[in-house]
Amino acid sequence: MELLVTLFGVSLLPWTLPIVREGRLLALGTAVLLAGALFGPAFYAVEAGVQWSIDRLLLLGLLGLIVVRWRFGEVSLRPLSRVDWLLVGLAGWLLLRALPAEAIMGGTPPTSRWLAFVAMPMALYSVARIVPVNDRDVGRFLDVMIGLSVYLAVTALLEVSGLHAFVFPRYIVDPAEWEFFGRGRGPFLNPVGNGIVLTAALAAAVCRLVQSGRCGKLGFGVVILLLTAGIVATLTRSVWVGAVLAVAISGLVFLPRSVQLLAVAAAVLGTVALASGLKDELLHLSRDKDLSASDAAKSVELRPLLAIVAWEMFQDRPLTGHGYGGYLVSARPYHTIRDYRLPLETVRPYIQHNLFLSILVEAGLVALAALLLGGVIVAVLAGRLVERRSHSGADVAWAHSGADVAWAHSGADVALALFMLGFLAAYVTNGMFHDVTVIPMMNAFLLFTAGIVITRASEQRRMPSRSSDFAGR
Repeated sequence: MELLVTLFGVSLLPWTLPIVREGRLLALGTAVLLAGALFGPAFYAVEAGVQWSIDRLLLLGLLGLIVVRWRFGEVSLRPLSRVDWLLVGLAGWLLLRALPAEAIMGGTPPTSRWLAFVAMPMALYSVARIVPVNDRDVGRFLDVMIGLSVYLAVTALLEVSGLHAFVFPRYIVDPAEWEFFGRGRGPFLNPVGNGIVLTAALAAAVCRLVQSGRCGKLGFGVVILLLTAGIVATLTRSVWVGAVLAVAISGLVFLPRSVQLLAVAAAVLGTVALASGLKDELLHLSRDKDLSASDAAKSVELRPLLAIVAWEMFQDRPLTGHGYGGYLVSARPYHTIRDYRLPLETVRPYIQHNLFLSILVEAGLVALAALLLGGVIVAVLAGRLVERRSHSGADVAWAHSGADVAWAHSGADVALALFMLGFLAAYVTNGMFHDVTVIPMMNAFLLFTAGIVITRASEQRRMPSRSSDFAGR
């Protein structure tokens, strides 16, 4: 493998100069994201102080390229916005809380976890905030994300069907990686991570369906059916709920205002009815090949015990937490509490199965407040991009379903905003039942897309009547 990667790297050298001179930085950042999804550490990695994989080497090269272009005056640094300062402060705070944290014997050091799940996503966020973003950049980014998700959906279907010979990369179906084996876990090796990306792409595909002409509707209709099948193939309840929420958000954008309230009421009633009627079946669903139905139900029963441990830990250190990345060590004394007369020791091997509780006990209210505020700001900015469709006249709504409308700037913005809102809906919904921050590449997808949304929103505030035509170099 090492020889193959070396030869591949040497073969790319002749292409380096044109990329340095003409490469579009946002497209290169998207390529890093794509490489991280498909060819991350699980595919190939070298230990040299820290773990180096293909995507991390590409990111390092991209950051160097930005520095070179900045020195030649081709890239200008923007003043930091409030949300930039907020995210930089959050990343710095998590680093401070990682330094005193202890890792479990043989586990990943907290600072290494910070580098992988905070520093790298923040670097990609910085790329998206530095470069100008025009209509073509947004369109290409969404095309890549939808294309990636089609691959993820097909791979998930092959996994659950047992057709492992057709799955690439091969590590996806390596039985040695037993966790979630038999479900649509994809290259992230986690069905939740797979489902989050599929859900975001589904929201964007719904938008593209409405914006397209007759042939486009047929094509995107097939894509939507395929993505939906991939989401089902994750065999994960929280992924399904997140997908329903994301599609509901997309539908509300294009429905007439007179029927929006009716649609919301119908969705709520339908969800309640579904949950009531299928509760027993969902709780006893057997999903993993190595996980029985009783084990699946037991995993649900453990969550209240984890919440009790989190509550006790929070009371001791509410503001600063017990240390980022050191939960399994710092939680040990709390498993012996007998006040509740519950077997808290049964959750000793498990991390927190809730995004918000995990941040709360590891980094305190300071980190949780910053995370929630940042998420709300990004959602509001995405909502403003959607709102512009009613004023620009260039976007497609439900009334123009028969028209072949151009991929205009507001149309690109709406699809981008719905991708972002769909990602947030899936991230938060799944985060209620899983610590999605430790799933590979999830924070990178989240922050890179958020950076594009913030940049696009700021550029359109400066130029409300036209989008930027700058090449994004």
